[in-house]
Amino acid sequence: MMFQRLAVFISLLFLFSSCIITQQAKDGNTLFQEKQYTLAAEKLKQEFEAATEQPVKAQKAFLIGECYRFSSKTIEAESWYKTAVDLNYDPIAIYNYALMLKSNEKYQEAVKQFSDYLTDVPFSQDAKDELESCNLSIQWKSQDNHYTISDLDNVNSDAFDYSPQFFEKGALVFTSDRSDAAGNQTFGWTGEKFSDLFISYSDGNGNFGKPVPFNSQINSSYNEGAACFNKDFTECYFTRCGRDDEENDYCHIMYSSRIAGGEWSEPVPLLLFDDTANVSQPFLSPDGKELYVSSDAAGGFGGKDLYVLTKTIDGWGNAINLGQQVN
Repeated sequence: MMFQRLAVFISLLFLFSSCIITQQAKDGNTLFQEKQYTLAAEKLKQEFEAATEQPVKAQKAFLIGECYRFSSKTIEAESWYKTAVDLNYDPIAIYNYALMLKSNEKYQEAVKQFSDYLTDVPFSQDAKDELESCNLSIQWKSQDNHYTISDLDNVNSDAFDYSPQFFEKGALVFTSDRSDAAGNQTFGWTGEKFSDLFISYSDGNGNFGKPVPFNSQINSSYNEGAACFNKDFTECYFTRCGRDDEENDYCHIMYSSRIAGGEWSEPVPLLLFDDTANVSQPFLSPDGKELYVSSDAAGGFGGKDLYVLTKTIDGWGNAINLGQQVN
């Protein structure tokens, strides 16, 4: 009996050690493929420093830039794409470098990079469109305007705060991965917490108070965000990535309705596409009869396309692609 227990203990210890070794053995490329972009960036930096051959260093630099781009860290992405360009990586590095320059409002530099890219890839319509948008941005910034942009100091944080939507009585509902979001885990994609919906109440004079979590029924340990409401604020559509009843982290549109006492019902997924398609960014038309969403479902024109669904007596109809003029 003692021998059997010892054998089981040794087996478990070996299995546990193997798991640790497997985790430690993952290289930057593997972590990148798993979309663990924060971990991947750090691992790839180590591999970049250790590499001695230029093509290898160039490939590592490009992937680091990709990690930061997917994490919305455009300044870091710009720097690493430039490194990849300087190391003569594929022309896609020039294109992505130009995209980050544009995102960081360095339009003149972006124009040069898009032009360089078009020298290598002269028939890229995307690059031509981006080049035109940069030139327009330069033109628009040189013109006088009558708008003033100010920071909502009480609302914004050091985290990602985005996708604002007005709620009843002038309140503002938005998405954030700030420290008081639900759950304790870190999202490998961004290195921050999983996002939730927050609300900031207005005093009626354009001033907003300190944000608080929107609702415990809607917020979960997964990613929630990009909410929209019907005109009387009794229905809420929002994006959730991940669910308890399945082992995937696909994004789906969730629906919740306001019930007695002003509470919100348990959200349910709207299965608008195949369950392995990501669906996000819902927008409800003012009359509540059309629902616009973004999805990477098969059959679209690009990575993600915009679709519209029309409400019927049986629920939401089939999703219709908005067409190549839009997508």
